[in-house]
Formats: sequence, structure tokens, C-alpha cells
Amino acid sequence: MTGVTGIIYQTVLELAFLPFKAYITIVAIAKTIYRMYVSKENLLEWLTAEQAEKQAITTKRQYYKQMAICVILGIVMLFFSMQGNIFQRILGAIIGTLWLIGPAIACNISKPSPKENNLDKLSEGERTHLIEIAKRTWDYFACFVNDKNNFLPPDNFEESRSKKIAPRTSPTNIGLGLICIISAVDFKFITVKEGLELISKSINTIQSLTKWNGHLYNWYNTETLEPLNPRYISSVDSGNFVGYLYVVKQFLAEIKQEEFNGKVTLLSKIVQELIENTDFSKLYDSKKKLFSIGYNLEENKLTDSYYDLLASEARQTSLVAIAKKDVPVKHWSALSRTLTVFEKYKGLVSWSGTAFEYLMSNTIVRNYPGSLLGESCKFMVLCQRKYCSEVRNSVGNF
Repeated sequence: MTGVTGIIYQTVLELAFLPFKAYITIVAIAKTIYRMYVSKENLLEWLTAEQAEKQAITTKRQYYKQMAICVILGIVMLFFSMQGNIFQRILGAIIGTLWLIGPAIACNISKPSPKENNLDKLSEGERTHLIEIAKRTWDYFACFVNDKNNFLPPDNFEESRSKKIAPRTSPTNIGLGLICIISAVDFKFITVKEGLELISKSINTIQSLTKWNGHLYNWYNTETLEPLNPRYISSVDSGNFVGYLYVVKQFLAEIKQEEFNGKVTLLSKIVQELIENTDFSKLYDSKKKLFSIGYNLEENKLTDSYYDLLASEARQTSLVAIAKKDVPVKHWSALSRTLTVFEKYKGLVSWSGTAFEYLMSNTIVRNYPGSLLGESCKFMVLCQRKYCSEVRNSVGNF
């Protein structure tokens, strides 16, 4: 909820939980004073996330037991309100009732929202259409990820004029090629055996490519496998590629469980080595706590420009690097969370407002509904639709 409605809703909740919040605050203060000046023990006490999850309460009975102070003060408020004038009676009755039902409210708003399966919303025609798009997308990789291109996906193919293939590829393209193979297996466009064979050939090529501190160069010739000039390491491309390697690793782990195959074991080992050898600390500025956009080998230095926004295609790089422990967790907090407003809605700003910046990472990174990033992605779609509508209307008027 937003605007005035959201403010009213929040105020009602604050009032309903006021006795309980006051109670836990007083208890915390009393404990602190006692431990600091009397017992001198348990001065550092906290719950781990795992312990908190185990102790989480879920039923209304548990909520009423934990928030009993709300019930007690609610009854007291109702009793004393009966002694006052008409205004005091009405106000006391409202507040007292709100405190009595406070635990029930807390229980209801704490329940996770039911997960919607968006696939169930699709008509049969829409499903067929999407599968056709997936098949046509796979056809590109099936056609060009071949021996001539060393089982790497070329950047593009021009259908018009001379029907020319671009014999170059990037780390993002290479990673997308790998997860497209996995998707083709999931869609049953190819068999598991065929998928493993393609992944194996691609991984063998990737393993042989010239690298810099484990990073793939920004561009390679797919036929000669030589890095293209100027030689450059792109932070966002490396983050995309290693993120996709994690998907490949998980896919191979699932296959291993079903078949426990020697070839799969070897492939898993190679993929893990590729992940571990990619050192993201070399692209990180520890003073700024940010990633440079890349490393220029011709100049032998980091580019003096940085990914400083959370709503960026580079956030996958940040997540991967933190997960690998190549950079500290505090890097995530250093990413800017500047908000902008459009038609009473708010969302994170990106550099140019493109769908790529907001949605690219969602290819493999889970998008949590209601989160800052999740809502920002919705915000971006709203803005893009509005812009398209305005353009369409202006063209129509012209």
C-alpha cells in the first residue's frame, strides 16, 4: 500500500502492537541495566537466523501467548473507558478492542502470501506461443553452436542481405549458450545425452581459452579462439558467465544423482575449477567498495568508472563475487539505492532505465516479490509501458 492509505494502515498496526512493543522495550532496557551493572554476564546475546526460524511462532494461540500484554491492557482499557464520558467510551472501546485483536492481526499479516503460479494463468494458445518462441531461440544455438565455431555461440546472424554470421562471442553469450542447452533439455527439445555432449564440448573449449586471472576476455573469435583487440575484461560479463556456470554445476549435480556418470563427474570438476579460478577481487576497488566496469589490458589498469547502482545488470557480479568470498559483504551495502517516483509509484534508478539493467540478472537470480528489487522491476515495466503508450499515441496523432 502506498500514499495516504499506506500511512493509515501503518498507523493502525503501530497502535495495535503498541503494548507489546512497549513491553519488549522495557524488558530489553531492564535486562541491559541488570547485566551491565549487576550480573556482568551475557553482555553479547543474539539469535542466529537458523535459531530464529526454529523459534518462529505460526498459530494464533502462540501469538496470543507471546503478546498476552496486549490482551491484558486491552481488557484494562475497556474497563476504564466505561467510566468516562461518551467520547472517552468510544475512544477507549476502539483502542481496547484493537489491543485485544492485536495478536490475531499480527498472526494474519505474518502469514506468507500464497504463491501464484503464473503458468496457470496462461491460456493454451499463450503456452503454445511461448514454447514456439523458446524453440526458435534454441534453433539459433542448435544451428551455430557447432564444430566450426568451436561450440561457442556467435554473437549474431544477419538474415538480410548477405546472411552473414558474426564470428565473435562474449562471456555472456558463452554462458547463455550453456543455460540454453540446459533449457533445451528441460523443454525436451533434445535428450539429456545430447545436452551433456554439447555442454562437454563447450566446456572443453572454454577451458582452453586464454584468460586473465581466470576471467574470460570480453570478445573472442569463435573460429580461431583468439581474444579480439582491444583486450578487455568486463566485470559484468564475468559475473554473468560465472553465474551461469553455477547453473551448469547444479544441472550436472542433478544428472549425477540420476545417473552418477564418470563423464559428468569430470565435467563438474572442471566447472568448479572455472568458478574458483575467476578472481573478482582483481576487478574490485576496495577503497570505493565498488567494481570497476573492467580491466584494460592494453593500458594495464582498471577503468576509472564504477558500477555504483543496485539496479544494474552488474548486481549478479556482486552476488557471485560475495558468494565466492572474493569481495566483502559490505560491498552490497555500498551500492546506491536512490529512488525515483513515477505516477505515485517508486523504484530504484538505473543508469539508463533499460529493461536489461533491471531484468538481466533475474534470468538466474531469484526475484523476491515485495522486495526493493522486485518492486523496482515492476516499476520499470510500468514506466516502459507508459512510454510505449505515449509513443504510440503520438505516432497515431501524427
